[in-house]
Amino acid sequence: MDMAIISENDSAALREFFKESLKDAVGLVFFKSQSSQFGEDVETLLREIASLSEKINLEVHDIDAEKEKARELGLEYAPGIAVVKDGKSYGILFTGAPFGYEFTSLIEAIKMVSSGDTGLEDDVREQVRAIDKPVKIKVFVTPSCPYCPRAVIAAHRFAYENDNIVGEMIEAQEFPEISQLYNVYAVPKVVINEAVEFEGALPEKQFLEYIMEAIGR
Repeated sequence: MDMAIISENDSAALREFFKESLKDAVGLVFFKSQSSQFGEDVETLLREIASLSEKINLEVHDIDAEKEKARELGLEYAPGIAVVKDGKSYGILFTGAPFGYEFTSLIEAIKMVSSGDTGLEDDVREQVRAIDKPVKIKVFVTPSCPYCPRAVIAAHRFAYENDNIVGEMIEAQEFPEISQLYNVYAVPKVVINEAVEFEGALPEKQFLEYIMEAIGR
């Protein structure tokens, strides 16, 4: 028997949290690969999460065998996770293991997609919904960074509100070659449409200003 990743106390708290905050059924679509370092641990974690609520369904795929399906969801690497509802992808993506502080980002994404509530302020929500150009947000993180979930959750909120937006968490240490490509020296580092970047967990209004800059608004 594998060791459980989520402690008994945390499991009980999460079960209660899901009971109170989940509304619609949510899907976790997980892609693994033989070559990925933490694939088995991530799968174990996701199975444990799915066991805590009947509203959470887990699908497991092999990225090498199903590259097209992964790409349709916006995932290129394993371990990769997309949070979906009724088969619809919201561009809420995790590339790499959602461990450490990033566990919070995953739980928040599940709650957001299930409840349909991003918690964005009205004026920010209106501006986000009005965006009519493709926006790809990459948020580089490490599991030990306490500020990173704020940036990831903001990107995921924007993605949920607008089908033109994709928000992707990328675990920087797990994918050093991608981190190098984007000159990631500190986290969170946010890259928008390969054009605009910033470091740090900004308030959502400021984050949105960078998105507007990236799409030339």
